[in-house]
Amino acid sequence: MNRDKERELELANMKIAVELGKIRGKILDYIKKDLYLLEFYDEWFREAKAKGEDIRHEDKSAALKQTQENLADIFDTVILVSKIYIDKSAEGETKPDIKNLNLLEVNCREVLENIDLFHENFPQTIDSKKVVETKKGIKFAQEKVIPVVREFAYIHERQRDLDKTNFTWQKVKELWQEAKKAAEINRSEKILAEIAENQKNNFLGEITFEAIDFVKAVNEGEDFPSNALPSTHEELNFLQEIADNFPNLLRWAEKKFSKEISEDPAKWQEIKTENEKLKSFIQQQRKKLGSSKRPTNKPNPQDQQKIQSQEKEIELLKQQLTELTKQIEEMKKNKTNLTDQTAGQEVIEKLEEKKQEVKTQLEKKQSSQKELKDKVEAQINQPDNKFNWLYVVIPGGILLVIAGIAIAYLVGKKNKRE
Repeated sequence: MNRDKERELELANMKIAVELGKIRGKILDYIKKDLYLLEFYDEWFREAKAKGEDIRHEDKSAALKQTQENLADIFDTVILVSKIYIDKSAEGETKPDIKNLNLLEVNCREVLENIDLFHENFPQTIDSKKVVETKKGIKFAQEKVIPVVREFAYIHERQRDLDKTNFTWQKVKELWQEAKKAAEINRSEKILAEIAENQKNNFLGEITFEAIDFVKAVNEGEDFPSNALPSTHEELNFLQEIADNFPNLLRWAEKKFSKEISEDPAKWQEIKTENEKLKSFIQQQRKKLGSSKRPTNKPNPQDQQKIQSQEKEIELLKQQLTELTKQIEEMKKNKTNLTDQTAGQEVIEKLEEKKQEVKTQLEKKQSSQKELKDKVEAQINQPDNKFNWLYVVIPGGILLVIAGIAIAYLVGKKNKRE
């Protein structure tokens, strides 16, 4: 090889080394800012991976080694960021979502595929202890954290789909009931039950601060459409449940965020005050409904039995939908490994069709159940107890700001790119 060619290879690798170093610097800056959602890092990880494929391995200069070491350093940050997200997910300290869970699965798979090779070539960066601990952590994530957290991520996703046109506190209540049921499932290991309980509290935090922010906005004169305002005893009873659960939520948060609490005690006192305002709001709304007590009229027992039967059918359809979603995601991940790509795509399309069919059935069941629940609610509440809109003036328009996760609200942090 002539000198010009050697110099060309050396300069190419030197350039890649510098670019990898800059990528690692950006990643470390975000880690220092406690920005732990994997979607923040995915673009950088992919960029680093692409640059790693451009490394000129025929280069004999020191630039090759430097480039490879920089790539190993970035691989180490993949491990670190994934570990942080796994831990925060297990502890319920981050709002779960499908996108980040999928990215976590990708990270786990790629780390397992490459960690031994990096350890062999760069033991100073990836030592044997880290290899053992990382593999153990990934197994914990794949077998325990991700499956449980994914259950709650689907609940969060449906909650995020509520907007000014379809939001009601009844729908939020149904999601809360679903979260409680998921946490009450008899799981095979204590750690699985703990993860589920943490996720339940995370969701409770989200809807609690959603309620608190809602009441605060109402008290400040913001306009809301009628569907966003609690107008039945059932909805008010749900808001009362949230307010009554607030002390338990704080005790849970105090265990998770003792440092943040000690640094800003005034914030916690402010939140407690806002919860008292929520209770006052509930009582005011009860008076407008005609009673501060829960209604005593009994609904038709046959209607209640039908609602319970529909609930079981809906739960079964939700489980089918969840399972089909998982199957589709798994097929898409493994599609590239299939010998017959066309056959694989056909399977995915059939699963998608089945998923849409189940989703349609679910929506029909939920709509039918809602109609029946409305009927039962009408039986429970006498006509004179219906909400009297003459008590208040509700202009048109909306300002329904869905609160972030409880934890982000509590510690005043924002996990977004600046």
